[in-house]
Amino acid sequence: MTRWLIVVVLLLTTGCTAQNRCFTRIEIYNSCPFPLHTTLENHSNLGDENHKSFDIASGATVLGGEIYGINCDLNRSVLDGYKITFDTNTAHKEMNRSEIVGKLISNHQKSTRDSRYWLLDTGDFCR
Repeated sequence: MTRWLIVVVLLLTTGCTAQNRCFTRIEIYNSCPFPLHTTLENHSNLGDENHKSFDIASGATVLGGEIYGINCDLNRSVLDGYKITFDTNTAHKEMNRSEIVGKLISNHQKSTRDSRYWLLDTGDFCR
């Protein structure tokens, strides 16, 4: 009886741990000829703060999101409430989750079996 219980427990625990995990990384590239003040909301589930503000220099690339989960599909892995705000002295642009996912899908950067890297270019904001 004890032997069967051990077998069942082993099957249950290895079944859960054998499930594929996926790491999604979103990078923001500032292609504008001027710096951008950027604010991120709900950009990570890795213990980072959920609200973050910083400046992106012209030509620089910064981390815009990190998500770890069981799904590599971008639309399923990006957190609800994910939002990016770009500000300059003369302009303000907010991008909600669906806008961000739409832009990222067209800018798939590179992938491995368990990692996805996406690039969000600020070019539309500069115009």
